[in-house]
Parts: sequence; structure tokens; C-alpha cells
Amino acid sequence: ERTFPKRDMARHLKDAGCVAISFGYESGSQRVLDLIDKGVQLAEVPTILAHLREHHIGVQIMGFTGFPTERLDEAERTYDFLIDHQDLWRLAAIGTFSLTPGSIVAKQPDAFDVEILTDNQDIRRHLPWRDRLDGSEHWIGEVDRRVGDDRIAALKRTPDDRPFVGGLDTAHTLLYFARYGPKVIPGDQGGDPRIELARVAQR
Repeated sequence: ERTFPKRDMARHLKDAGCVAISFGYESGSQRVLDLIDKGVQLAEVPTILAHLREHHIGVQIMGFTGFPTERLDEAERTYDFLIDHQDLWRLAAIGTFSLTPGSIVAKQPDAFDVEILTDNQDIRRHLPWRDRLDGSEHWIGEVDRRVGDDRIAALKRTPDDRPFVGGLDTAHTLLYFARYGPKVIPGDQGGDPRIELARVAQR
């Protein structure tokens, strides 16, 4: 994505009919991004998002907190980065890190100060784990509340979530982007609709 502005990719995407795009930006900490080998420089992200906004493409941002060795200030920065650049995106979802079999952390737990716990399940989509640095245990479905409710609430940009407007994994959300533009919400200051989804009969 870092080459998007150079290649004028947002214009090409718009010309091809793109109305919204979803980014896994993952973390507001460059140290964590380097740990997960994301290949992203955080400083480049605002330029990429601004390029998409210039061409009226809606943006969903996704990330997570709770990666092994992540500090509280790094978790807070994951939210603060989005709050500081909230004019560049429309939907955001920050989840909690989940350890999956086959991931780099599961394959090299010692490198991340992780001890994988047993849970007596035959089919394991997620692995419980213990942080060797502080002894805390982490199980699937946990919510990372360290950042505080104010930060979490600051990322809510729509009056309702599903089924009105979900993420881009909820296909009909794309219809809202197509109809109402990058702002996604009917009546919001998103400009005129880019696509007429249904012809309205005139009385």
C-alpha cells in the first residue's frame, strides 16, 4: 500500500468502481509492527489514507491490542493514532490479539516470551497462552480493557453497528458506501451519492 500515492492507485481503484477499502493497520506501535513483521512504516499510513480520501474511497481500519510483550502505552497508541487521524477513515475495529496455530508466535513461542497452554480441545482454532513476563493468562474471547472506555468509544463513528452498517465483511456495508459516499451514513456530509443503486419513481 505504501506505493499507492506514487502510482496514483486510488484513482485507478475509483475508476474501476472501488467504493471502500479495508486496511489491517494492526498497531499504533512501530515496535509491535516490526515484531509481527508487518512490513509497514506507521509514518506512511496517513499519506496512504489521505490519497484514498482525495479520490472519495471510504476506508475501514482494523487493528488489535494485546500482542505478546505489548506495553500499555503501545496499546493506547493503537487507539490514539486513529483518533488523531479520524478525518482519514470511516469505520474502525480494534480487537484483541488471538494466538492461532501456525502463526509465527505459535511456532516460536520462546522468541515472544509466550507459553502455550493446553485446553483439552481436539480442534484448536485459537491457543490459550501465558505471558512469561508478567504471568498473565490469555484466553479466546477476552476484551482488552486496558485502554479505557473513552478511547474505545472514540472509535465508534456510526449510530448503529450490524445490521445497519457493519464492517466490509458485511457485504451490504459496501452498498452504503456506494450510495452515500465515503461518509457512509445517510444524511451525513459525505457529498452526493456516487452510484444510483435504485431508480426512484417520480410522482
